[in-house]
Amino acid sequence: MAVRQYIYLDTEGLAAFNEQLDSPQVREKTAKLTVQFGMTPISATQDETLRDATDHEKVQRLLAVLSKKSLKRTRLAGREAFNHAEASFRLETCRARNIFLPRASADEIVKKDDFVAEELFGQPVRPMAGFLGSSERESPMRRAAERAWRKRVEEVRSELASFPGIGLWWSEFPSDANHAEGGHLFLIQNFRRDKTAGFSASSALTALTALFADMGVELRRTVLHAIEGREIDPSTPTSLKDSFLRDPAGWFRRFGARVGPDRQITTLYNVREAVLYRDARTGKEEIATVAYPIFIAAGTG
Repeated sequence: MAVRQYIYLDTEGLAAFNEQLDSPQVREKTAKLTVQFGMTPISATQDETLRDATDHEKVQRLLAVLSKKSLKRTRLAGREAFNHAEASFRLETCRARNIFLPRASADEIVKKDDFVAEELFGQPVRPMAGFLGSSERESPMRRAAERAWRKRVEEVRSELASFPGIGLWWSEFPSDANHAEGGHLFLIQNFRRDKTAGFSASSALTALTALFADMGVELRRTVLHAIEGREIDPSTPTSLKDSFLRDPAGWFRRFGARVGPDRQITTLYNVREAVLYRDARTGKEEIATVAYPIFIAAGTG
């Protein structure tokens, strides 16, 4: 039996799913041998103890339960996402790339939010410094604005201290599918939104809008913080949304994300959003899937 090499494992989500099953513990039998001298013969007994299941055992147990009920081994395609009975759990082997979105700097976020500008000036504070005379730069109002700006930077820096950034995987097509079938898959790591709810399907959203709709607050803390809300508004055509699915890896890299090499993975994931779109190259309807991975393993494990 091949050993599964885990690249990512959602231990919290895995534990939550296993707690819904009969027992999260494993019965383990251990042999016990008793030897006595004299007339008493040798005796052998077997004790049974309970222990917590390992993460791998939890994965295997979840797979076994899902295989009997609601596990699909293909990616969502076409309009099947709009079938309310469609399974949200998917086990798939595909080619994918790891994408890491670093957290933004506190200065960048505060500058983007124009915290002091809205309160006092109606425009960013720092760019004004070069246009103000020396007396204006030393005015009480100016000093108060600078103090407020520095205070806000420290507050945001403190908020960001425990935020590691966002890791996700992107796969364009299943490894065993024809180019005209399938669609994009985005797997979001370490995300704590409700993972037990069913998924929603839409033909009004775009893949980019779906990502921001589900994890907008977190994305605003990353290098994607500069994206304006109007640029991802589903009702407004924008080049930013249109270019996203043409080359997601290049799109993320343009904003400062780190993109890893293409590699084969096997993943069990829970679908969160399914977005119907028309592929510009093939003209066919396809699905962009946003999902939470339970595990991601190297190769075909």
